[in-house]
Amino acid sequence: MIGLSGLITPSLDEMVHVAGEMQRQGFTIPLLIGGATTSPAHTAVKIDPQYAGGVIHVIDEVHTPDSSRYWPRGSYAPGRSPPSYDKQFVRDHLLGLDWDRKAPAPRLPHEVVAKTREKYLAALRSLMSGGATA
Repeated sequence: MIGLSGLITPSLDEMVHVAGEMQRQGFTIPLLIGGATTSPAHTAVKIDPQYAGGVIHVIDEVHTPDSSRYWPRGSYAPGRSPPSYDKQFVRDHLLGLDWDRKAPAPRLPHEVVAKTREKYLAALRSLMSGGATA
């Protein structure tokens, strides 16, 4: 997986160029696009057509591992929480418990760990199958 992000650089045009070069060179791994210079529309209209290896737009916070969110592209809409492939399930579980939110956190039940693992595996399967652009 390769990720491109930019506040100012790389610019959107540079991201389009990189996607085209990856296509020209025969890359087949997913390409993550994020940063303040891109939007889901930029990704779909300008970058996605340049690369057949799977392109997914990610929200800026993906760059901070403790707050990453991964959604199917078609389910994102501003102002609502779409179904996610990430650890939001764990956050929701912990927020539903009666604890003071100080370390150490409560132990996670096996079911929560298993469901979280399945969500990440579903994300991986989607990326690797090219489903990320759907």
